[in-house]
Amino acid sequence: DRLLRILARRIARCVRETDEVCWSPTDTTHACAARYGGDEFMVLLPNIKGRQNAETVATRVLEAVSEPVAWEGKELVITPSIGLLEFPRQSQTVEELLRSVALATARAKLLGRNRYELYSSECETRTAGQAGFEADLHQALEKDELRLHYQPKVNVITGRVEGAEALLRWEHSTRGLVAPNEFIPLAEESGRIVPFGAWVIHEACRQLAQWSTNGWGHLKVAVNVASLQLKDGGLYSVVRDALCSAGVDPSRLTLELTESSVIESAQECIETLSTIRKLGVRLSLDDFGTGYSSLSYLEYLPIDELKIDRSFVSKINAPGDEAPILRAVIAMARSLGLQVVAEGVETEAQLDYIGRHSCELYQGYLFSRPLPKQEFAELVRDADQNQAS
Repeated sequence: DRLLRILARRIARCVRETDEVCWSPTDTTHACAARYGGDEFMVLLPNIKGRQNAETVATRVLEAVSEPVAWEGKELVITPSIGLLEFPRQSQTVEELLRSVALATARAKLLGRNRYELYSSECETRTAGQAGFEADLHQALEKDELRLHYQPKVNVITGRVEGAEALLRWEHSTRGLVAPNEFIPLAEESGRIVPFGAWVIHEACRQLAQWSTNGWGHLKVAVNVASLQLKDGGLYSVVRDALCSAGVDPSRLTLELTESSVIESAQECIETLSTIRKLGVRLSLDDFGTGYSSLSYLEYLPIDELKIDRSFVSKINAPGDEAPILRAVIAMARSLGLQVVAEGVETEAQLDYIGRHSCELYQGYLFSRPLPKQEFAELVRDADQNQAS
């Protein structure tokens, strides 16, 4: 947020002296530099005379924003991309405006960044695929196209479903269900992962409340937290508000973090995570072994759970196979008092191996793929009935 405030001040200096910088996109009486989403800003220039003057402002903004920023002893260089649009001549509605300016901005990115691009029909044809996809992604939350699928977390010994990992999905109005590897990187690059992530936390807490109504108050849910969410500064408030709104026990919510996202700004992250943990929320280190793989920081990270990456589990191909690194990681995590979850369990041999070495929970296609909430509820209901009989 501090970096974004610096950029906002720079943008404000680029508009006319008689204009006022506001933080409400609905105020169109003055030039407006408003936070649009993630790391994006919307600049409105009412009553500006001619396209050339708008281009002059865009050039000033590019120069101002791209100046190096002193940050924690280093210099950060920002490479902005700007889309220009004349309203209402080129767009008749606010929705058209947002989509069209997103197309122009996406085209500027595709053409090399650190530039502005005027909206034109060429933006529609040239970027109808990729940029149109990005523009749709920007509106996915507002159009209620986001969904959560739940992959069961299963007790290795009892076979009981003890919770689930909530995984973000995008149900596009015309493309259908979009694969996560197609839209998550774009959401992270554009900054939309921050509002998306907030929605995930709120929706997961609402689902916890629904499970309680169904008589499944024992179920827990884990949500993934992106690096940008950790750095955003609003994560604590999002988690607190989601828990209060849903009225659920904080210990039923787990935040999953990757090694790299925590280590990038370790001290700042540790302070944020420690504060969140005081709410009663559990913290999990995801994909362990694929990032920095330093064992020393495990002692001071405020985590409760270690998730072993599927790449280690996949070493077990048949009964009798050995995976010394997997065995050592489980033993180490247990010695630190951490709960251990194995990801990507797909065979009985893998399940048997992690069970013999005291891994407590597992996820994987051996039990179930990630499921929409209705199918997950049916699976839990069937599993309960089978255990009862």
